[in-house]
Amino acid sequence: SPNTPQHKGTVALEYAGRQGITLGVDARIVTRYHWTAGIWDGDVPASQTVNLNAGYRINPPLRVYANATNLFDQQRYQFFGGSVIGRRVLAGITSTF
Repeated sequence: SPNTPQHKGTVALEYAGRQGITLGVDARIVTRYHWTAGIWDGDVPASQTVNLNAGYRINPPLRVYANATNLFDQQRYQFFGGSVIGRRVLAGITSTF
């Protein structure tokens, strides 16, 4: 078993504004596939995952951002016997000097 889907793809859109705003969204689509490794042998279901990111440059050295992975909280796993992956949201501030 090759442990990889026969069909998969990603579509992404990004925007970078002149006022320091950045926005992005992407969708990853994977077909069902069979996974075999050691004692683990089974099917990984098809999945569609949407991710979102946004940022804003407050001033030249300071930027705030937020990222949402698996925005719609689909409870999926990427290999048979692996952990279930849910939604993850991160936010932060970066500073350059």
